[in-house]
Amino acid sequence: MCPAFSAYGGQHNLQGVTETDFAADVAQVRRAGFALFDRIAETDWHANGPPGADCRAMIAGLPHRLSFLALHVIRPGDISAIDPGFHAIRTVEYDLYRTAAFRDWFNTQGIALQGMRPLQEALRAKNERNKTWTASASA
Repeated sequence: MCPAFSAYGGQHNLQGVTETDFAADVAQVRRAGFALFDRIAETDWHANGPPGADCRAMIAGLPHRLSFLALHVIRPGDISAIDPGFHAIRTVEYDLYRTAAFRDWFNTQGIALQGMRPLQEALRAKNERNKTWTASASA
C-alpha cells in the first residue's frame, strides 16, 4: 500500500476507486501497523517504445525512498499459451533484466534492493511489543 492513490502505479486494476476510497484503506493499513511504500510502480502492459524503455523510465522515476516494484518477469515458454495477449511484455522483461547492460545501468540508479523480509520482521516486532504492552497494561 502507498499513502495516496496517485502514487499507486497499478490504477488500471482499481477502476472506479477514488482518492477518498483509497485514503480510507490507507488509514486502515496504518492502524494495522503495516509499512507504506512511497511509490508502487508496475510494468506498463502496453509497450510504448523500444523494449526496455518503459522499464528504465519506471525505475529512473522512483523516489529515493521505499518503493515497491511489480515486475512481470517470465521466461519464454508456456506463458505464450497461458497469456497469449500479453506474454511478449513479460518475456521482454525477462530478457532485459538478465543483460549485463541493464544491470550496469541499474547499478548507477542509486537503488538498494530489499526483499519483503525486513518489513515483515519489523511488523512482527511491532506486534510483539504491542502484545507485551497490552498484557502488562491489563495486569
